[in-house]
Amino acid sequence: MKMFVLAMIATIGFQVKADVPAHRVSAHKEFIIRSSTIDGWTYYNCDSVEDTVSDLLSQLGATNISVRCTGGIQDDQPLMDAFVDVKFDALKVAGASDTDTVMANWTPVKINSWDNCDLKSQILKETQSGFSMMDVKVSSCWDSSSPFRASLTTLF
Repeated sequence: MKMFVLAMIATIGFQVKADVPAHRVSAHKEFIIRSSTIDGWTYYNCDSVEDTVSDLLSQLGATNISVRCTGGIQDDQPLMDAFVDVKFDALKVAGASDTDTVMANWTPVKINSWDNCDLKSQILKETQSGFSMMDVKVSSCWDSSSPFRASLTTLF
């Protein structure tokens, strides 16, 4: 019985990390960054939004990332929401009719950051459909500067 259980654990563990047929897809997402706090609204500078989007998507395995942000905090201008336009390539599980497949692995990803919880949560939520992901867990944000914690499994 012990051998059977060990064999099942080994098989299940192997299946999670096994090669998976995947294909690289291009994604295009447009969204607004808007953070509400107890004290009111939080606005972001577009340079920091663009850097955060690029960094987060890179950690998730995206390539060919192009981010454009407009609005946000600008000198001598009224405060505005940040409007984000992002294009990137990512691996998705291949279907039977997909061509140009590559072998990928389901890989656990943990992201821990000491700031910008709400910003990073919004970016992940808005771009998640561009990836194949499972077991996504994201920490709750008490305010815009709370620590950000996410764990998930995605294709690399």
